[in-house]
Amino acid sequence: MVGTLISAIAVRAILWWTLPLVGLPLSLTDCMLFGALISPTDPIAVMGTLKSAKAPESPELLIAGESLFNDGAGVALFAIIAGGWSAERRSAPRCCCCRKRAVASLAFCGAM
Repeated sequence: MVGTLISAIAVRAILWWTLPLVGLPLSLTDCMLFGALISPTDPIAVMGTLKSAKAPESPELLIAGESLFNDGAGVALFAIIAGGWSAERRSAPRCCCCRKRAVASLAFCGAM
């Protein structure tokens, strides 16, 4: 999960700094949403790679489980950012904090 977060932040930073150079500036939130979307490893690709490498079953199960957990962490991170993003665009300051907590709680439970 930490690796997914670090990767999402790195992608956000790269997009934030490079996109304006080509005339496509995005907000930090939009860059972070893309980073959260693109950062998790694909569990199907990991399984295919392990099968083609004829990896032993025990490490294969551990790596596949970690890949699925990272996928869930990416979904949770995306949901938290998207929830904050949509609440940020509304003008309801009292609801904003409660909505972010609710989205974070639901996303965390979904990742487990």
